[in-house]
Amino acid sequence: MTPDQLAHTLQLYLAEASNGAVVEEGEVLFGLSAAQYSISCERERCLLHLWSDERNIVRHVVDAIEDAKHGSLILTVKRFGQSRPNKLEICRDRDRRTPSAKNTTRSQYARLLERLIRRQSPDWKLDRLSTTMDLERSFSPVYARGLLRKGQSSLAVFGVNHQETQASVDAALTFALLWLDYCREREAGSSLVEGLRVYVPHGRATTLQIRMAHLNHARAKFQLFELDARDETLNEIDTADHGNIETRLLQSPNVAQTRERFAEAIDKVLAAIPNAEVAVPGPAEIVFRLHGLEFAKVRAVNVPGSFQVQHEFVFGSAGYQSHLTEETQADFDRFTSLLKDIRNVDGDRRDPLWRMYPERWLECLVFADVALSIRD
Repeated sequence: MTPDQLAHTLQLYLAEASNGAVVEEGEVLFGLSAAQYSISCERERCLLHLWSDERNIVRHVVDAIEDAKHGSLILTVKRFGQSRPNKLEICRDRDRRTPSAKNTTRSQYARLLERLIRRQSPDWKLDRLSTTMDLERSFSPVYARGLLRKGQSSLAVFGVNHQETQASVDAALTFALLWLDYCREREAGSSLVEGLRVYVPHGRATTLQIRMAHLNHARAKFQLFELDARDETLNEIDTADHGNIETRLLQSPNVAQTRERFAEAIDKVLAAIPNAEVAVPGPAEIVFRLHGLEFAKVRAVNVPGSFQVQHEFVFGSAGYQSHLTEETQADFDRFTSLLKDIRNVDGDRRDPLWRMYPERWLECLVFADVALSIRD
């Protein structure tokens, strides 16, 4: 591959591996959900720069091969000052456990959840929880599922253990509703499946709490519980109490004054992407979005060792960030050109830049014409 082809491959893969990990010589160096990265082509070389609060690395990427079976991109890289290459692996899934280890953990969790549910509802009879895969019905081994019975009434139960990724926890409600629908279809004529209980790890229920609050509670009884595996306790979460999950008091900036302060940066970005949205989150910062995707921001920062203030211009998306300088101007031009071509209604729907943040894309369409959205 040429350096430009390597850079493009890395950008696409990293955009889809936002919850993954970077592994070098068997050690997990970065979790991509918390790390930042930049990709550049300098002197006919593709350079990958990764950094987080713990470490900072730069690697010269020589080659890239996708391992579809294991969900990873294997890079041949060189460290600066070393001639011998080594392997660096970008994994889509941060969970590096072996299949047997995952199965063991999930089986243990199913038995724990069975015990806690029986303790929680002693008058109900619980079918043995299943973690087997059912591709026909989209049931994943990530989740434990079963049915509670009491006379002619029953409840679908669904749980996910603490060793699964946050993405799996957040996606639990989708699969839980599929399980509820299947249970109702299967139990038709023998019992009434009144509702659904979802069990998630302690401290990780925020997203599900918000989503469950907006379900149609007239159609089923929905309950959400946090399970603390250490204490073997269950805590029911009130899904109706979602008004002030986190509260912050923000300063209201003078929008006109802030836009005037950053006029040069605004002109530069709008020249590249004329339909970009300019937002002012604070008096010392502006951000640029295209259909809900934040792709650049400019902020006022102090110059170290002085009282002077300079503008810091950062561009990129989904962890890929680079400072705009004379050396990276070409990268900025390529990135904005690619973004403009893809992030639109006629763009390539297979491209990660098109698929990113669909809810924010929908949100910006609603904000563009609230009256039309209500009328439709």
